[in-house]
Amino acid sequence: MYKTLILLLLVTGLRAQDSVAVLPDFESPESHILISPQHILVDDGRVIINEIPCQINNGDQSVKFKVSVICQQKVFAELGLETVNRIILEAFQKGLYSIDPTFDYLPAEIRMAYNPALKDWSLTNRFSIRDDKGNENATLLAMDFDASGQFRTMKRVY
Repeated sequence: MYKTLILLLLVTGLRAQDSVAVLPDFESPESHILISPQHILVDDGRVIINEIPCQINNGDQSVKFKVSVICQQKVFAELGLETVNRIILEAFQKGLYSIDPTFDYLPAEIRMAYNPALKDWSLTNRFSIRDDKGNENATLLAMDFDASGQFRTMKRVY
């Protein structure tokens, strides 16, 4: 009985953590430079967005990084550009909030791909963390989002 109660509290706590704000606590999504329609290349039924420079304005800082996306054209049309950009913002936020708040978050690249067999989006967020002594460590987070763009899971690869 005791173990069941602990497990129930743990699951409830994890669900509450996932329900925290989806968009970053940055000014507004319109103030960022993300993927726009002119970045989308359609080739043989696939959408290819290759290393597009993006910028997120985080308070008084502008953070630049690259974004790549590949998926079926139909899937991209169903999800929509606005949702893809929201996923990018959420991946940025989760990377930022996964580190010590006294360290600097230096994003490099976010890559997204749709897996039709699993019907979900797989994403990697590659960034560096700079500590207060100036040392930098490379980090890679892997995230999964469902077909509608809702966050599922995240794990640190290195």
